[in-house]
Amino acid sequence: MNHHDNRVRYTKMVLQQALLKILKEKSIDNVTVKEICEAAELNRGTFYLHYGTPNDLLREIEEQFIAENMSSFAPYMESDHEISHLSNIFTCILE
Repeated sequence: MNHHDNRVRYTKMVLQQALLKILKEKSIDNVTVKEICEAAELNRGTFYLHYGTPNDLLREIEEQFIAENMSSFAPYMESDHEISHLSNIFTCILE
């Protein structure tokens, strides 16, 4: 089971990196599954095992980014320092 989990994590990482590379050149609305798969050197069936659309992949990247960076804001959330200001920042990030 662990071997399978590692392969899934690796596959998702490769797909994420491919999408981020493509997004340097074009908007998400113009990205195709074929382009992502070619950049990741994976087949389309593999993509569809994990995601339905390029937007689904992007959404996962965004969610991971937020989850990984929330701990940086924890000290501010435990005190009264600029809570409303941080709230505005989080709102912008989520949008």
